[in-house]
This record gives sequence, structure tokens and C-alpha cells, in this order.
Amino acid sequence: MGGGPDATGGTSQGGTDSGGGAASGGMDSTGGMDSGGSGPVVDQNGVPLAKPGDSKSGSREYLNLGDIRLINNKWGSDELGCNTMMRVFVNQDKSFGWAFDRGGCGGNKTKPDYPEIEFGIHPFGANSPLATTPSFPSTSVLPLQIKDITSASVTIDGLSVSIQRATTWNVNFEFWLSREHPVTSQNPGVYAELIAFWGWQDDWACDKSGTANAGDKSYNLCHQDDNWAGGQWRYFQFRANGGPMNGFSGRVDVKAFIDWLVGNYNLSRDLWVTRLEVGTEIDDNTAGSVTLRNITFEVNGVSKSPQFAE
Repeated sequence: MGGGPDATGGTSQGGTDSGGGAASGGMDSTGGMDSGGSGPVVDQNGVPLAKPGDSKSGSREYLNLGDIRLINNKWGSDELGCNTMMRVFVNQDKSFGWAFDRGGCGGNKTKPDYPEIEFGIHPFGANSPLATTPSFPSTSVLPLQIKDITSASVTIDGLSVSIQRATTWNVNFEFWLSREHPVTSQNPGVYAELIAFWGWQDDWACDKSGTANAGDKSYNLCHQDDNWAGGQWRYFQFRANGGPMNGFSGRVDVKAFIDWLVGNYNLSRDLWVTRLEVGTEIDDNTAGSVTLRNITFEVNGVSKSPQFAE
């Protein structure tokens, strides 16, 4: 998960945003900052668009892909003081992803790392110690209230997982809901997290039932908790029907998941969808990599894919 407690309820340490100071220039069409019309597009941290061959290996550093951030989020290892090798990268052919090699950190499945793609903004509030990603949206498309969302989806091309050493891991899509606007409110109030696994290796026994048809696959409800992370928010975990898988290409209908929550758990349509994510939870003694050819986030008919510098 992109910041905050993990899927078993551990709590992340706070961090600062990567990158330099505020950029000069105005907002570009993707919601990032530009440099006044000459030079590379940079975001509000001064991080320029990534180019083929770029990589980042520092904790919580990220690559700017326009409306999308590729984040080297190893919050669990940071909390445990564990020197985990992890990096996010863009290949020469503009495929992109992350690689990881985590040893015996002692997390006991409560403090995983989460290298991830982020579209939007975390739900915790700008000064929250739970934030592990920048406290400004990666895109102008999100956040939005549920009542204002007519369509939302993620289309993934060629996600491939290669695991060399495995104890506990998963690869997933997720989104977050907050009670108030996550930018304008100092304490937006995290309301819920929904996560859907495509691939996984763990010993978690599913204890719930229910099915959501969401795009090219159906997903089975595995676990649900109204007092997640010490009672801070609600948690919904789904697993892809026919999984686990070491790859995925296709469309996830995010609006269908939202409608499922509203219909089955009576969620308020005034809640805010803060961000969409794709990532990999990694626990102890696990090594491997994830690559994607492409990803497209769509909200209300507006589609955004990665941008790269030349």
C-alpha cells in the first residue's frame, strides 16, 4: 500500500517528499508544473519527467511520469531499519517497473514494502506521519467525490512478475477513500481502502464471500474489516478469480468496484476517491521484479498514460 498501515495493520513511519524545491512556471495540462515553456516538465517538487534509462533507489524517491508517479516506497524496511535493495526504473523501450531484494527484516508480515504506481494523492493529509508519497496530486483528474464519478478504470498492458525468492508477496490494484478533500482539509479522515490482488503468495485464509465483476475479470471478496489499522479505516481485500497469476493485461473497472461498495456497504456518495494505485507488497526473504509495457488511468472519460522526457 502506498503509505500508512499495511495489509496486516502495521503503521508506517512518516517521510518527506522526494525532490527539490518548488518549480518555477505554471501548471501544465497534466496538473504538474512546467518550467515556463522552455525546458523539461517538472512537478511541484521540481522533479522533471523521467526519461528512458532513469532509475531511483533512494527510499520514497520517485520517477515523474506526467500524471503518474513511480514510487520507490520501502516504508516497512525503513521502519525496521532494514537495508532492502529496491529501485524503480524506466527501460530504454519505455517499459517501466520496480525490482526488489528484501532479506530477513523481522517484519512478520506487518511491515511490507510497496513499490508502486500512484495516480492521485494519498488520503492522510499533508502533515500526517502516515504519508509516504508527495502531498500534492500527481494529476488534475483526482481527487473526486463518488457522486461526481461517472466512469473510472485502469487498463494495464503487459504487467509481468518475476520472482526469484519468495516468502510473502502480492501484486495488486487499490484505491482509497477519504471523508473530506485530501488537499484542502488538514485532516481529511481516511475512510476506506480497497485492494484487489492479481498474484499472491501468503498463508492468509479468506474469511468472507462475495463477488465483484470489475472489467475483464471478476474478483472474490477475501477479507473485510471495519476497524482496520487500529480502527482508523475500513478495509476490503479482493482476489482475482482464477488467481494467483504472475501477470496481468486488461481493464479494471474501478467504477464497478465503487458501485459495489456503495451498494453492499451503504457508503456515502460524498466520500472522496483520492488515488488509484498499482503495486507490489513485499515481505521478508522475497526478491524479484515487476515490469509493465503501459498503463492508462481513466476518470470521467479523461485518459492519462505515462509521459517521458526524450
